[in-house]
Amino acid sequence: MSKWVEYGKALYELAVEDGIEKELNDELFDIATIFQKHQDFVKLLSNPRIVLGERITILDHVLKEKIHPYLLSFLKIITEKRDVSITPLVYKEFQKLYYKDKNILLVTVVSAVEITDEQRMKIKEKLERQMKKNILLENKIDSNLIGGIRLEYQGQMIDSSIKNRLLKLQNILKKADYSQVEV
Repeated sequence: MSKWVEYGKALYELAVEDGIEKELNDELFDIATIFQKHQDFVKLLSNPRIVLGERITILDHVLKEKIHPYLLSFLKIITEKRDVSITPLVYKEFQKLYYKDKNILLVTVVSAVEITDEQRMKIKEKLERQMKKNILLENKIDSNLIGGIRLEYQGQMIDSSIKNRLLKLQNILKKADYSQVEV
């Protein structure tokens, strides 16, 4: 089992014990995002030339009043082990457990233009009825779709985009037998 899986599972189990899963999920997302954007900070926290006590002091100074003490303690542990760089992977594991536990399914709606709030609501309601899960929608823009939408979730895809329909039509036309056609 990978380190980040073990860390994510341990942190999630601790959060469940105290009923703070959502809080830690949100805070861990913020920390993972910050660490991805600020690699120099991650390098600083992982630098063996800087005494561990100083690296811990930096964490306290930057995060002490901003995140839950459990999360701060966790960050101190992975700083000590110089595993800070895997924080985004730890978050992914934590999120996976949180979504499973809360019956949440993340669905990406890929569309040519931004979907409206009304469209978002209709898609969400329909998916929740069909899948019997709490749907969390994310919208990505792909102007190559021309129109329509493509839904992506758990490695699956439902494609009702105009681009996909045109590709299907193109394949049908390529396979058609034109020997019987009179000109």
